[in-house]
Amino acid sequence: MQRVIQVLRLGAVLFSIIAGMSMIGTTRAATSDPDHDGLNTAQEKQAHTKTNDSDTDDDGINDGQEDVDKDGVDNQDEVKLKTTINKSDTDGDGLKDGDEDKDHDGIDNEDEADLTEADECSGKRSDDSDEVRQR
Repeated sequence: MQRVIQVLRLGAVLFSIIAGMSMIGTTRAATSDPDHDGLNTAQEKQAHTKTNDSDTDDDGINDGQEDVDKDGVDNQDEVKLKTTINKSDTDGDGLKDGDEDKDHDGIDNEDEADLTEADECSGKRSDDSDEVRQR
């Protein structure tokens, strides 16, 4: 009986080790960026882009800089802002993610990157005229 218990314990330990190793591989795969476009594998799936092609639609703009949901916020910025890559109105309030000011700094999301560079999505500099401000 003691021998059976030892074998069962050993089996449980081995199972835990193997299960842990398979989870590590899954996590690493989901967080890796094999095509170096700024989106990890899980984010590429959400954006419906290819994990091994940095410019899935061959338009000269890498997938991380694309705006798949046409909300004014590129895919990499969607990740930074914790908005949904393929949903233009993540919180469902009727305003596109780009027209909101998630960090409440007075600059709408689509213009956050415009302080230092032109907006890849719109091709223009900062334009806060469409921002709705909360008072």
